[in-house]
Amino acid sequence: MHDITLTNDDSAAWIPTSALHAMAAAAWMSILLGLLVECLVLATRAVAGTAPQLAQTVAELAGSVTWAVVVCTGISLGSAASRHRQRMMGLLGLTVNEVIFPIGCVAVLYFIARLNDRAEAGAART
Repeated sequence: MHDITLTNDDSAAWIPTSALHAMAAAAWMSILLGLLVECLVLATRAVAGTAPQLAQTVAELAGSVTWAVVVCTGISLGSAASRHRQRMMGLLGLTVNEVIFPIGCVAVLYFIARLNDRAEAGAART
């Protein structure tokens, strides 16, 4: 397998193939973990003598798999990011700035408007 690169020259690979394989393995393991958790829940209910409804079982299965995928994907991405700190920090700095800066501007404008409202309300009382 070849590494995925962003350039045509012989520079270092952006994401090594081994990291992609590890992330794919983590995704599959997370799905299996979700299925295992749901099987344990069903087994516990069977021992307790309660029969779950089909819709409830499907909803819980989707919840278990989703939870496991989110957790395992986060761990996998964190592990991959720790190996490529400089690249990840550059990418995060580039993308997060474009998201957080407008949110910060809106928050500042909101608080200025609230302070002006209070100042006007205080001036109206006197």
